[in-house]
Amino acid sequence: MTGPSAVRREATIMHHVAKLLETLSSLPVNVAVLEPDGTISELNRAWRAFAAATGR
Repeated sequence: MTGPSAVRREATIMHHVAKLLETLSSLPVNVAVLEPDGTISELNRAWRAFAAATGR
């Protein structure tokens, strides 16, 4: 599908993804988002803090 409705739908999806990632990042526990093949696509703030604290 193309056109204005597809663009709006894509913008809505991206907004929801951004909100989800913001929520995951705010959690005090380590959270990673994995792709189906196991590749890490996102890390939350707790993981990033752990990596910085341990020099990784």
